[in-house]
Amino acid sequence: MTVSTGISPYAKANPFFRAMRQMAGYRPVSWVYARTLPATDRFVSRITGRHMTFVSLATGLQAMLLTTTGARTGAQRTQPVLYLREGDDLVVIASNWGQERNPSWYYNLKADPRAKVTLSGSTYDVTAREVTHPERDQYWQQGCRMYPAWNVYKARSPRPEFPIMILSRRR
Repeated sequence: MTVSTGISPYAKANPFFRAMRQMAGYRPVSWVYARTLPATDRFVSRITGRHMTFVSLATGLQAMLLTTTGARTGAQRTQPVLYLREGDDLVVIASNWGQERNPSWYYNLKADPRAKVTLSGSTYDVTAREVTHPERDQYWQQGCRMYPAWNVYKARSPRPEFPIMILSRRR
């Protein structure tokens, strides 16, 4: 695992991006975001040729489109998700804005770990696996240095911890 040193990604962000990231931690704001940003992100992604999401434009955070197979329906589901890079792998944290349940994409990946990722206009197949301690703690810390609102979500969430998944490109 690559552990960053020096200035955190959050501290490197400009003041507007930091404010947008911080605002997401407030309960009323995250409630609104949870209900509006997925559709907004999909729309912005569509009109930019799948190169950008609203979240990446407004916060400077890395966001991708994750397409999973519905655990109950078998239907394809696409959600924008923040991610960290770990070499060729992508790391996703199932925070669901600090809500009581994990996000649906987490349950979908548990039922079928095969998925698709769209980044910068390119789509490719991935396989998911859930990480455990101590690897999990390292990714959690790295994620919170990028997006401190995850700590705020964790403080108010009834869940003991948010699952973390590694998405590896299928060859």
